[in-house]
Amino acid sequence: MAAEHINFEARRLLVLGGKGNRDRVIPLTASLAFCLDKFCEGFVPFQKVFGLSYRSLGLKISDWAKKADVPLHTHSFRHYFATKLVEKGANIRVVQELLGHSSLNTTQVYLSVTANHLEEAIGLLDE
Repeated sequence: MAAEHINFEARRLLVLGGKGNRDRVIPLTASLAFCLDKFCEGFVPFQKVFGLSYRSLGLKISDWAKKADVPLHTHSFRHYFATKLVEKGANIRVVQELLGHSSLNTTQVYLSVTANHLEEAIGLLDE
């Protein structure tokens, strides 16, 4: 990801050639946009934000996970992202679009169903 792919004012990130080799725009939280803006001060437009290719980043995460003896890989972050959004009430179709999935079935594989999800679903009947 190059600095030119972040629109700090609109708080948007352009993902080029993402999942399924499709481009998409991802909104950023205000706090993340602020932090990225500060981090990218002085960058030239085509400069990589983190100085790593996606493969290099994946290898670093794999190395760190092994050292920490934690079963983690880069894809774990996508699963966590999707699960947290649904836990906080996001529509699964919106999550599907954010992940870049063409099929809702693919998105559902990413979602972890926890006891809290089940209790909250049943709690909806009390309202």
